[in-house]
Amino acid sequence: MAESGVLARILQQKQTEVAALRGQKLPAPPGPRPFSLRRVDGKVQLITEIKFRSPSAGPLSTALSVAERARAYEAGGASMLSVLCDARFFDGAFTHLAEARAACSLPLLCKEFVIDELQLDAALAYGADAVLLIVRCVSPERLPVLIRAARDRGLEPFVEIVSDEEASLALDSGATLIGVNARDLDSRDGCRARAAPARYAAENGDARPPVGDCSTRGRAARRSVVSRRRPDRRGFDARSRSRGSPTEPRERGYGRRLSETRPGGALSAKLRS
Repeated sequence: MAESGVLARILQQKQTEVAALRGQKLPAPPGPRPFSLRRVDGKVQLITEIKFRSPSAGPLSTALSVAERARAYEAGGASMLSVLCDARFFDGAFTHLAEARAACSLPLLCKEFVIDELQLDAALAYGADAVLLIVRCVSPERLPVLIRAARDRGLEPFVEIVSDEEASLALDSGATLIGVNARDLDSRDGCRARAAPARYAAENGDARPPVGDCSTRGRAARRSVVSRRRPDRRGFDARSRSRGSPTEPRERGYGRRLSETRPGGALSAKLRS
C-alpha cells in the first residue's frame, strides 16, 4: 500500500532491517503469557507503553530504563505492556521485549511496523505475546498471510486500522483484536472522529473487543478497547496509554498514580477494587 511522509520513510527503513534479519541467529522463544483485554468484573484494563522517542514529540524521558518502566507499570496495575521495537524512529529494540519480560510478569505487545515474517520471528524470540500489524503497512493480499503467520507462531495479531474500509479488510482477513488509530502519523493530528471505525468493528463479527487509539491535543496518545456490547466510550474494556514525560519526578511517580486512578478519571482505568 503506497504511503508518503513519515510512514513511507519508516517502511523504507524496514526493508533494510528485514534484509539484515535474514540469517541472524535469534534466541530460543520463551513460553507464551496468555491474556485477555475484556473487562474483568466490570473493571477497565490498561495497556501501558514503553517508548523513548516519537516522530512527533522527539526524544522522550529516559529517566527510567525499560526494566524500571516495566516494574512501575506492573506495580501500578497495568494489564499489558506495549513495547516499541523500532530503533531509528522510536529508539526501541527487539531486545527491549526481553528486558521488559525479565522485569515483570505482564504479557507483551511487540509494537513494530511489520512487513515480513522475519519480524514475527524476532518478536517471538525476544518474548512478545502479541504483535502489531498495521493495515496501512501491507497490501490487502499480505494482511491475512501475516495474521495467519503470527498465529502459527503463537503470537496474537493486533491489527491496526484507520478507516471503515480498513476495518472491513481487517475483519475479512481474520483479525480478532482490532486497533483503531485516531492519530495520523504524517500530519501528527489527533481526531476523535477517526475512532468511529471502532464502533463498526465492534458491531461486526465474533471478534475480541476492538481497540481504539484516541489522541488528545498536547498529551500523549491514548488507546481504548471498545466493548462489543456497548460500542461507545462508556463501554471500554481497556485503555492503553502512551507515556513520554520528559521529567524524572513525573516518570518515577507514574506507576503509583496508575494504581490510584479513580473511575471516571483522566485514564478511565478502573483497575483496582
